[in-house]
Amino acid sequence: MNQTEHNEEINLMEYLEVPWRRKWMIIVPTILISIAVGILSFLQTPVWEVDAIANFSFRLRMAIFQRSSSLTQNRSPAKSMSKSTAALSPRN
Repeated sequence: MNQTEHNEEINLMEYLEVPWRRKWMIIVPTILISIAVGILSFLQTPVWEVDAIANFSFRLRMAIFQRSSSLTQNRSPAKSMSKSTAALSPRN
């Protein structure tokens, strides 16, 4: 191998040193663009907005209310205790 062939070899470290030496040319624009995009996105007016109105009939509201009140009554500790102690009490 002569001298000219040796100089033409690909040296990976040379290719990695170029971006490393110019790392601030990559980091600074990235940070500035990120800050600019963040500021603009917060200052922009919303594109769309959603409003909803739920109108339940009286029968449906009563059915939901009765269902929820029956569920809470079944979970009361006094009823569950009376059922469990009744099962443990001796028969006459």
